[in-house]
Amino acid sequence: MKKTFKLSISFCLFTLFCLYAQDNSDCESFLEQIDELGSSEEKLKKTTFYLEQTQDLNCQFQLWKKRADIFERKFLIDSVSYSLSKATHIAESLSEDELYLEVALSNVYFYVRANKNKQAIEVLNLCRKKLNKNLKSKYWLNYYNRWAYVKDGERDYKSAIKFVDSGIQLGEKFKHTELLHKIYLEKVSYHIRLSQYKEAIISVQKAISIIEKLDSKKRLGFAYFLKGVCYERLRDFGQTVEALEASITTASKYNDLETLARSYSRLSISLGHLKENDRALEVLDSTISISKRTGDYSGLALGYSDKGFILLNNIEDYKEAEKAFLRSNTIFETEEVSQRTKDITSVTNLGGLVMLSEKKKDYAKMLRYLKQYEDGVDNLNLLVNKKTLARFYMQYNEGIGDFKKALKYQRKATKIADSIANKQVRVDVADLEKKYEIQKKEIEVLKLNEESQKQKIRTQKAETKQLIYLGIALFCVLLLLISVWAYIKIRKQQKALTFAHKQLKESHEEVASTNRVKDRLFSVISHDMRNMLIPFQRGGKILKYYIDKKEYEKVTELSHKLQENSLNLSNLLDNLLNWSLEQMNGYTIKVESIMITEELKEIKNAFLPYAKEKNTAINIVGGSEITGVFDKGAFHIIFRNLIGNALKYTENGTITIKFSEQDETIMYEVLDTGIGMSQDQLDNLFKLKKNKTEGTKGEKGTGIGLNLVYRFVELNKGNIKVSSEMNIGSKFELHFPKVIITDESTSETTINLSV
Repeated sequence: MKKTFKLSISFCLFTLFCLYAQDNSDCESFLEQIDELGSSEEKLKKTTFYLEQTQDLNCQFQLWKKRADIFERKFLIDSVSYSLSKATHIAESLSEDELYLEVALSNVYFYVRANKNKQAIEVLNLCRKKLNKNLKSKYWLNYYNRWAYVKDGERDYKSAIKFVDSGIQLGEKFKHTELLHKIYLEKVSYHIRLSQYKEAIISVQKAISIIEKLDSKKRLGFAYFLKGVCYERLRDFGQTVEALEASITTASKYNDLETLARSYSRLSISLGHLKENDRALEVLDSTISISKRTGDYSGLALGYSDKGFILLNNIEDYKEAEKAFLRSNTIFETEEVSQRTKDITSVTNLGGLVMLSEKKKDYAKMLRYLKQYEDGVDNLNLLVNKKTLARFYMQYNEGIGDFKKALKYQRKATKIADSIANKQVRVDVADLEKKYEIQKKEIEVLKLNEESQKQKIRTQKAETKQLIYLGIALFCVLLLLISVWAYIKIRKQQKALTFAHKQLKESHEEVASTNRVKDRLFSVISHDMRNMLIPFQRGGKILKYYIDKKEYEKVTELSHKLQENSLNLSNLLDNLLNWSLEQMNGYTIKVESIMITEELKEIKNAFLPYAKEKNTAINIVGGSEITGVFDKGAFHIIFRNLIGNALKYTENGTITIKFSEQDETIMYEVLDTGIGMSQDQLDNLFKLKKNKTEGTKGEKGTGIGLNLVYRFVELNKGNIKVSSEMNIGSKFELHFPKVIITDESTSETTINLSV
């Protein structure tokens, strides 16, 4: 009886196994038949038919994944998400967490593409719960990568990099090398969007190192493509061509047609900069041909866009260039293309049309394209496009004759360009390249040494006993430890000596520089003080002479001049005293709350006689209730010198002191309607140089006053900006924090400043 029961159980298990094997075999057959079909519509009909035929959940899971893949190629994002959602539900019913994570995390990507970030975050939170059960799961990398993609959709590239770094940390810890290179390449893209090209080069080199160790090297072409993009942005077109040619070679080898088309397209740009126009057009024709053959409309649009720039900038065939740009945009209207590619390429085409209009001097059309380009730039939020936008507005305003606005946009473009890349970054990247090549050679040498050592050990094993090997090993370890210890000690001594030498050299240069400035300063001051004292020496005799002659008008005139001279001498001595205080013992900030209007009135009253003589009004504009936390002495030094300087160069005019509260600061403005300053004077305004420009009544200065202003502004945690136009006037703009942070144990802050 028992034997019969066991035979029955065995037969049932065998039957179930056969049924499972049959179902599994049938599913593989279904998938193969679907792949053999030509059109997407036929494939979708076939998957629908097989979904109705099979009851096997594992097979249904695979079929829904296949449908998602077909819809993705048709750019039907909502249909992709629906298919992946169905696959997710099946995985959930099978209690297969790995299958669930595979399709759910893929679905996050398409939710973001469809601007459904809320649903994407909900799915990520569900995935996190499943991942917490297995800290070593490879899907942690996909999880952090998808979070980065969510932040990419929000244009928050810095947060995207943080998520990618978390994924890299886990990938390196648990040796998920098959996925690690992908997340490094994603990181490269985010660094490029932030114009951080040095960091992008580091990440792409790491990705290349990982891919070269893998069996499948298909992604190597894409890695070299990104490397070429970095060098292109750094305007190192020789390195760009080298990287892109490596990308083309690798992509051709592994039949990666999408990367091949994009590499040809980027290569044409560099060839255009290198003036290899014929080759650039040949490369672009290859791009267009490959894209048409593979149905890659993104690559096709990009190819026509790049061709437009070659025709515009190099060959100067404006008519054909315009056709190329418009044809590129037409593709987005008639074909399914990813939104990201559409946004970037559309903005690029608009930039080309802006340049075309500028070359044709058609400024009305240029402005119309500029407005569209600006909308696209705001959407992308990329620094490189913002720089180009500022440069376009500069060219437009130059064209219509508004040079003031043109200068404003030129400065803006320069500022953005400085934040993107500079010569030092290119040097750093070149150094990274050298280090990478050296590292590769060292690895090869190590491999050779390792193989040689293994051969040596095998030979010694045949000839020597285990005890001898142990002794040799212990001796080698001891020798190595002694060598490492000696090396570390010598290195520390070398670093200490180098650091001490550097400090000594810097101290010597600082003292020498300080002495040169002081010598120059005292030379200027002695000359000016001598000129100011001469009128006092001769004034008594001249006054007596005019009094004896009863020429009282002359007496009044001379007394006014003596009063003016005494005020100048007093200001000079006051500034010299403050400067010497700062140089010798350090100036001590004593923070207190002050009524800004009252303090400015006090300073103003001291200048009223001088202002009356020059027929100049001094106005204070600001809320009487506004208070500031400030060092009172420093406040008087700053605004006494600014108002005095304004009076020196203003006659029959107006001086206005404005102040107002902002978010965390108080803004002050000192405006005058004086003679103004040239650009050279603005560049040297706060330096200790003798002021060669005399005031409206022949007043002279040393330059120490404005130098003190600059130093005391910094001392009070503020900043100062100056603008001026000749024969119109000058404007000094200052910003100070509402609260100055001081040492916790006292309300005083002492800072030593050097000249």
